[in-house]
Amino acid sequence: MFVREVGIYMERNYAFNKRSWANLPDGQKNSLEEYMKRRFDFDEIARDCESLKLKGGVRTIFLKSFSRHKSTLKQHFLKVGGYENMEQSRTKKPFGMSDENWNKTVDHFSTDEHRKQSAANKANRQKQKYTNHGGTSSYSSFCYKKKKNRLEAFHHANTDENGNFYSELAKQQHDNLKERFEVLSQTQTEESTTSKDVEVFESVLGRRRGHYRGIGPRPSTSTAASSNIAHEHEQGPISPALTQAQIDTLFQDPIFMARLSQFMDSKKASAHGDEDDMDAGDD
Repeated sequence: MFVREVGIYMERNYAFNKRSWANLPDGQKNSLEEYMKRRFDFDEIARDCESLKLKGGVRTIFLKSFSRHKSTLKQHFLKVGGYENMEQSRTKKPFGMSDENWNKTVDHFSTDEHRKQSAANKANRQKQKYTNHGGTSSYSSFCYKKKKNRLEAFHHANTDENGNFYSELAKQQHDNLKERFEVLSQTQTEESTTSKDVEVFESVLGRRRGHYRGIGPRPSTSTAASSNIAHEHEQGPISPALTQAQIDTLFQDPIFMARLSQFMDSKKASAHGDEDDMDAGDD
């Protein structure tokens, strides 16, 4: 909700004619912050940022929102005419944006500096080995919402609507993952297979600090966090309420998702067992 409101404000009030959030005038930054403070509890937002380990807090949200919306506007610009038809592009402003701000944005896209930077960014993206094309949902969120396993989530994130892989590397990685999981399924129980997801993905995709490639962020293992939890238990009961941000974080944690899957399976098994007992009683 907070991020969405930030985006709406930017679309209505900003011309995206600066290279980045850092280049915006302080007056525009302060106006946004004051606007958001009138509508949200910044202390709560700060706690959410801390739980997500989002360095920079609210300012980082502003920075990423500016970058994301500028990128969206660039795609819109290219779609409605782009550099080949500048005049048509100017007449196709995005919904909610003023003519003045859109024209300033188009002028910015047309500068030599921006075009050179865009070319450099495109070249860098082409060098990336691991890119999730699966939309805004994380791997874990996709697994939970669509009831898919990790391999299916990887396939979804690396193929187009026709099931074609975006790159030969992604196809090879998928085939290697599939082979590893097939071998694992023959030697392990279903429960232990779930717990081995991280091991399989790391064996194929390699390791990355703070992140499981093809799965999501690593869970925090801070001893300080464990100590704080123990201390809170000594002080009294902990409120069971979780913020939406904390819930989203849990769904990005592969260990939590594995345990949730095991719990759901056990509940289903229990329900079937009760049904069998009832049938036996009827006899």
